[in-house]
This record gives sequence, C-alpha cells and structure tokens, in this order.
Amino acid sequence: MNVAVRLKNWLRLLRAHTVVLEAPMAFLGAAIGLGTVYDPRVGAWLLFGALYHGVGYGMNSYVDWEKGFDKEDDAKQHHPLNTGEIKPETAKKVIYGLTGILTVYLLVLVNFHLPSVGLAVLMIASGLVYNYFGKYISLKAIPISIAHTLVFFIPYYTYAQEVSIYIVLVTAAYFVHHIYQIAVAGDIKDIYQDEASLIQSLGATITEYKSRGVYMFDATAKVMLLSYVLMLSEVSLVVGALMYTDQTLAVVVLASILAGLAILNTDKMIRPGLFLRKKRLEYISKREFLGYTMVHTSSIYVIGYKAFAAMIVCMVVYLGIVSKFIWGNWLVPEV
Repeated sequence: MNVAVRLKNWLRLLRAHTVVLEAPMAFLGAAIGLGTVYDPRVGAWLLFGALYHGVGYGMNSYVDWEKGFDKEDDAKQHHPLNTGEIKPETAKKVIYGLTGILTVYLLVLVNFHLPSVGLAVLMIASGLVYNYFGKYISLKAIPISIAHTLVFFIPYYTYAQEVSIYIVLVTAAYFVHHIYQIAVAGDIKDIYQDEASLIQSLGATITEYKSRGVYMFDATAKVMLLSYVLMLSEVSLVVGALMYTDQTLAVVVLASILAGLAILNTDKMIRPGLFLRKKRLEYISKREFLGYTMVHTSSIYVIGYKAFAAMIVCMVVYLGIVSKFIWGNWLVPEV
C-alpha cells in the first residue's frame, strides 16, 4: 500500500475533512481571550482544536465499528476498518495514544490553571460518554455539545477569566448549534441505523415506498418544531451578541445572509418527502458550515475583518482540498 493510500485511510478514520469545525473555535476562543490573533498561543490552540477533532472523531469511528454499528452500515462499508486497510488493533493503539498526548498538551496549554483543568476534565468526560454510550441514548447531543462548546470556552477563560454577557451569548450559540447538528442533522444522517434517536422518538420515520427501494422521510410536526426552534435560537443568540457589542451594519448584514442560507438548508434537510441520503447530506453539510460561520461573525468585534476573512478562506480551501483527497468530492463526505 503506497503512502498516499495509507494517508487517505487514516484521514478517513480521523474524519480529517471536518477539522474546520473545531479548530476555528479553539482559535477564536484564544484570540478573544487574549484580545488578538497575533499571539503564538492562538496558534497553539488552533493546533489543539485540530488534534481534538482528529482524536475525538477517530475514537468515535473506532468505537462505533468495534460495537458493530459501522460494520452493519451499508453507507460505511468503504471505511478503512471495514475494508481492513487499517487493522482494529492498530487503530486502537494510535487513537488512545493520541488521546493521552492530547490530554497532556491541553494541561500544558491551560498552564494547570485549576478552573480550566476542571473544565478540561468535563470536556474529556463528556466526549467519552458520547463516544461510548451515544448510540444507546436519545439525548446523546447533550454530552457531545458540552465537549465541543468547551473547545471554544476553555481557551477563552484560560486567558480572560471573566464571563461577559457577550461571551455567554456566543458560547450558548455554539452549544445550540451543536445540539442541532447532533440531535437533528446527525439523526437524519443515521436514520437507517438501529440506534437511539431523538427525532425518531418524536415520531420521525423512514419507510420504503411500495417495496421499490425508494424511501420516504416523515419528519412530523414535533421534529420540525424542534428543528426550527433550535435554528432560530441560534440566530437569536448571534444577533444578541452582535447587538451587545454594537457591531457595524456590515457585520449584521453578513450574519443575516448566513442565517438566511442556514435556515433555507435547514428547511431542505428536514422537509418530509423522498429520502435521498446523499442529497440530505449535502444540505446537512451546507447548514453546518453556514451555521458555524454565522456564529463566527461575532468574533469580528475582536479579531477584525481581515483576520475573519482569512480564517473563512482557509476553512473553505482546507475543506475542499481535503474532502476531495479523502472522499473524491468537494463538499459531501461519504460518511
């Protein structure tokens, strides 16, 4: 097996294409806490965010496979643990070795500041609960949303050590965003699977249409209400953060455009009707990126337009290049 194929398999296992989800949050948390992006500690936190993503999602990939969920998932038969291109024993050793390294790195970053260490323990524990028990609990979105949101809050609090209304609003927006992505988007993506699902407990169903291999999705009024309440809550929290910091009209307009596009993709993702998994994944991916970017606009107050624009460009370029290398397409991962 050549180097490029080996690299592709490991990047698939670690789901490296979506590093753009957590890495910018750690970057922004540190930048806001320090009041600048021009500090080497911001770069150190960016690296932490990337490692957090790879370690956490790599562990999730391994545990889901080891427990049998991904072994039986037709949509994941091309993943490296199923194809045998990465041995389970090797994956386990690498992932848990990286977990130890990441833990030590995090403790060094927070300089063993006791409150930050406590938050770090909460983050790690919440991630482990999700990875090991998430398939069995319908409210699995809560522990992983705590873990992901702390990727932003820990670096901020390590340096600022004060919590303003602005930070409360931004942190809450990230939390709601993650709740939505796991409880709604994630459950739609894996609706075929025999696992605990909040939207299915609220009545969402997928049924074969006249036994022709065509499936229909019914979201139900409760599921749609949950989706829109979460989406509008996220938008409201971002608007609140922008208003509290007296952002310019340009920032408000940008956030509004992103909010509108996120709502549009939310509607397409959750709409009852023909269930084409790849098409739903496209809406899920767009909504996730748009929602994250909308929340990120609240950071312009601190980092400025140029740094924000550079961050978004880097996110788009990285996502496109790595997705193309790993999955063969620019946007919709084969996950």
